[in-house]
Amino acid sequence: MKEEFNLKKLIILDIDGTLRDFAYGVPNSAIKAVNMCRERGHIVCICTGRSQGTIPKDVMDMNIEAIISGGGCYIKYRNNIIKDEYIDVDILKKFYETFKLKNNNIAFAFESIEKVFMNNSAYEIFMDMNREKIAFLNDKQKEHFFKNEKIVYEDNIRDFNIEKDNIHKICIWSDYKMNKKLDFFIKENNIYKSQSGMWHENFYNEIIKKGSNKGDAIKTLCKYLKIDLKDTIAFGDGYNDIDMFNVCETSIAMEGSPLALSNISTGMCESVMEDGIYNELSRRNII
Repeated sequence: MKEEFNLKKLIILDIDGTLRDFAYGVPNSAIKAVNMCRERGHIVCICTGRSQGTIPKDVMDMNIEAIISGGGCYIKYRNNIIKDEYIDVDILKKFYETFKLKNNNIAFAFESIEKVFMNNSAYEIFMDMNREKIAFLNDKQKEHFFKNEKIVYEDNIRDFNIEKDNIHKICIWSDYKMNKKLDFFIKENNIYKSQSGMWHENFYNEIIKKGSNKGDAIKTLCKYLKIDLKDTIAFGDGYNDIDMFNVCETSIAMEGSPLALSNISTGMCESVMEDGIYNELSRRNII
């Protein structure tokens, strides 16, 4: 029997830098805001570039009923999986061969719904990233950081089975020459860059299946829940939230968001640790 929905708003929350601070985790004000939304008949959805298996423990402990993960590859409402799109095995095999991942030092990681497979070069980069993140944290903050981290950091690529492990996202770090080769490979195959940046001298890219992004995933979820897009409110803070903001009726950029995001938002709020989500939902009489 199909569920019936009689809801007011769909509240959509990015995780990192929006719902959650990397050092302090999810503030009590955000937990309170989510609970108050539920009490008032709204549905709350987390919408993240993280794959399902890397969502921090403190976020999962909130038992938020709707999840969009992997940048739009995976959609779940309560116990119902609405979408689960992973990169084709043939493309993964071509990717392996094209970049000779078994034979050189390109850093890469494959993210499945349950775990992250990485080679030693990626492991070392992740360790460097974590050292930089926690360098200025006190002991209590460091304890909180590692307590909620879901990723197991190890050179475990040998455990990856290309025929059995469904991969939602590829993370790859490369030099300029290899990055240009990656651009060409992406154009020739059914994948695209969901996020790009730099890590020291290396180009960093996150790659998912073409046709999966936060904006389209929100449309799919709204159709499933029979919620009109005009009844959506999204909170975000990064470049990968642009697709989400372009779709949602109301879009709130967190303090410190890049101009590319804040310029297309319908409003702005305080940072995550300044109770931005709670304050903005209160101002709009949602809670």
